[in-house]
Amino acid sequence: MSAHDLLLHLRAAGFRLDAADNKLFVAPASRLSAAHRADVRTHVGDLLLLIDAEYEREAFEERAAIMEYDGGMSRPEAEAAARIEIFNQRNNHADD
Repeated sequence: MSAHDLLLHLRAAGFRLDAADNKLFVAPASRLSAAHRADVRTHVGDLLLLIDAEYEREAFEERAAIMEYDGGMSRPEAEAAARIEIFNQRNNHADD
């Protein structure tokens, strides 16, 4: 099972997966079977990447929508500005 398939499978089974500080959190952890725990351990790095990509996509969409509707930009302008903001934010955190 790929990390993407595992993520979909766990969510469909009612689990919530979150990432923070390069750590993966699965809730409720008490419901994870031994097989699920093994799969999560196998794919933890890829699961973190997938979840981070989702967060980044959500942040992009939110920024672009705010710039479009509150800032009066066209959608292409808002998306371009949101990409620049995310790029700058990512580069500022790389210095940390």
